[in-house]
Amino acid sequence: MSITISTDSYSNVYDLAEQLECSVPTKLAFLPRNFETANSKTELLQEDCVRTLRKRLRSAGIDETPFEGLDKSFNPIAERSYGESVALFITASLLVQNPTMVELAMNVVGNYLSDRFKTCDKNSKSLVKVELVVEKKPKAEYKRIRIEAPAHSLEGIASVLKEALRNESENS
Repeated sequence: MSITISTDSYSNVYDLAEQLECSVPTKLAFLPRNFETANSKTELLQEDCVRTLRKRLRSAGIDETPFEGLDKSFNPIAERSYGESVALFITASLLVQNPTMVELAMNVVGNYLSDRFKTCDKNSKSLVKVELVVEKKPKAEYKRIRIEAPAHSLEGIASVLKEALRNESENS
């Protein structure tokens, strides 16, 4: 299996955040797994790896605005049967005003994933799934970039993330 990339539209992140009584992101934020389908804030589920990724982003000097608010957390998910999954929301203003920070964030996420699975066997069926939800028009239009890769082939995944984001930005 090779790396697959697909795109589709995504729900209005700001509207959903307000409906679920979540903090509204101002830069970039990790999306809960069931953000589009949850009926309340208490139902939201966050990938377990987000704690580590947040620490790494902070170490790299990258600010994140968590949906759950500062010093709070959603219900963690620690499923490892399929590999790893992470979803990141990126605001239009951050893409325009600080593309270097976005690129650095893609490096942090990519490096974490490749480090985490560097000893993964080539016969492993584990998949890594990354979703980048990009705000195309402020508070109006959103695109989701889905990237799936076998866990054993993550070397260079940071470049794949950056290229997918760049291609989506150019198609605006």
